[in-house]
Amino acid sequence: AIYGAMDEALGHVLRYSKEQLRSRIEEAGFSVERILDFNRASRPGWYLSGKLLKRRQLSRLQLRLFESSVWLWRRIDSSLPWPSTSIIAICVKP
Repeated sequence: AIYGAMDEALGHVLRYSKEQLRSRIEEAGFSVERILDFNRASRPGWYLSGKLLKRRQLSRLQLRLFESSVWLWRRIDSSLPWPSTSIIAICVKP
C-alpha cells in the first residue's frame, strides 16, 4: 500500500506484509521464530512523499524534523494505530 517512488529510487523491489514474508520464508525451507514490526511513525510521511507526491527522496528538512523527534517516535511507535513501515524476520533453518 505504501510502495512508491522513494522505494524505487532506493532499489526496493516490493514490500512484504507479515503474512507474505512468513510464507516466502517457509517456502524457502526456513522456520520463522519471530517477526518484528516497527517504524509506524514514518508511514504517513513515506506514503505522502513517495506514493502521493511521487518524490524520489526526502528533503533535508523532512529528515531533520523526523530525526529530532525520534525520541518521541520510539516511545509511541508501537501504539500508533496503522501498520508498520518496516518488518524484520528472525528465522532458523531446520
